[in-house]
Amino acid sequence: MPLGDPGEWDSATHRLGDIVYDGSLYHLYIMGAEGLNILDWPQSVGHWTSTHVSGPWEEDLNNPVLGPEPGQLDSFTIYNIGVLYDGSMLHMWFGAAASQEGDINVGYATSPNGSFWTRGAGGDPLPGLEPGAPGEWNDAGMVPSTVLFDGELYRMWTTAVELDGQNNYGPFRVGYADSLDGITW
Repeated sequence: MPLGDPGEWDSATHRLGDIVYDGSLYHLYIMGAEGLNILDWPQSVGHWTSTHVSGPWEEDLNNPVLGPEPGQLDSFTIYNIGVLYDGSMLHMWFGAAASQEGDINVGYATSPNGSFWTRGAGGDPLPGLEPGAPGEWNDAGMVPSTVLFDGELYRMWTTAVELDGQNNYGPFRVGYADSLDGITW
């Protein structure tokens, strides 16, 4: 996947978001930005499809398919995503911030085709995935990475970070949450 032209949503960087198979197509989601530092530049989600996991990949004409939206929990950026296909619908959980130094909250969107997404089914931010109290392992918030469904529970692995008390990021950690409905964790 070549980077976009100067000034486009993905002109400086691509970073793997997730890949899922819907029974006929592989859906590849890439995080893109106009700058290299993901803490300084807003990121959006791009979408490519292929009939084979090794490509060739066709870029979605609607790229980016999900990006910062004014007045929403992702007003500044989307940090990362977890995507799951349930047999009829694609589900996306995304860690996002409303401002450059704001807390990271987790949102949710659904799509029948991977290209057009409906946000906020169940409410954003999602209950149970809020940033922790000051000094806790996840006080800056959590970012979804992998989401699986085992027939009973949705299982989410996240990356979280603790602030050091001076608004500097401390250690990053892996977290886990589960849910019966994919909405309340």
